[in-house]
Order: sequence, then structure tokens, then C-alpha cells
Amino acid sequence: MTAVNERPRGLAIDWPRIESRIGGALPTDYREFCERFGSGEFCDYLTVYASRGGADSELAESREANRQIVEQHPVVMKGYRRWA
Repeated sequence: MTAVNERPRGLAIDWPRIESRIGGALPTDYREFCERFGSGEFCDYLTVYASRGGADSELAESREANRQIVEQHPVVMKGYRRWA
């Protein structure tokens, strides 16, 4: 927090609901990061898919959008098979 001159936001995030949406548990350090910083970018370079609080989750929304793209265009999955 000191390095980036920020104060903890202390967001109340509904982790059980978000983890249900993505189908698995998220790492503790990621959850702590989200509660402290919320959503945003670092130096216009690194984007962290986080939460603004509650059941909101950019990570879950991104995963859902990508799943819909693959369902509509199965050929896209060929580029991800080796990572899946």
C-alpha cells in the first residue's frame, strides 16, 4: 500500500457467489488484493480483473464472455486447447 500511496478500500466482496460463477476457488492473495485495491490498472499497463464489491467480478464476466465466444465460434478454441 505504501509503495503505491494507496489506502485500503476494504471492499465487501461476495466470494462464494463469484467463485460459484467461475467454478472454483480463487487464491487468498488475489482475494485480499481485490478487497484492498478493487478494480483498476497499474501504470496504464497491468489490468487486474477484480471486483468493485458485492458479487461484481470482472474476472467472472470476462470468463463468461469468452465462453460465449467459444460456443458461438468453436474454431476459436483451437488457439486455447494447449492451455486448457
